[in-house]
Amino acid sequence: MSDEHGFSLIETLIALGLLVIGVLAVTAAFTEGRRALGDAERRRSAVWLGREKMEEKLGQAYDTLVERAGDAERFEERVLIGEDRHDGIIRIWTVEPDRRVPGVARVGVTTRWTERGVIRSFHAVGFKAQGRTPP
Repeated sequence: MSDEHGFSLIETLIALGLLVIGVLAVTAAFTEGRRALGDAERRRSAVWLGREKMEEKLGQAYDTLVERAGDAERFEERVLIGEDRHDGIIRIWTVEPDRRVPGVARVGVTTRWTERGVIRSFHAVGFKAQGRTPP
């Protein structure tokens, strides 16, 4: 038996190796967490932008709903189509008056963004009746 106290070089290297593996695992977890947080923030922004445009369009009077409001909008076969971009998020909206029911306009809003190389989208549809404005 040896009366030596303390750790051998091998024990120290093994302990150091385990510590490095633990630190790398924690670092990877934080990196993935930050990436997931960024994805969630982008998704939240895209949904908010879509809902914002939907509220804007449905808040208009029916008679002004299909009036072109700037360079971001155009008409194609009686359908108002608009598109803009915000921080890498593409927002597209359409207004189709009297599509299937006279006096009712269909409003559609789609937002698209890229998340980890995959194109994601959010789509909302609303209807506006002639002579009715939301409270």
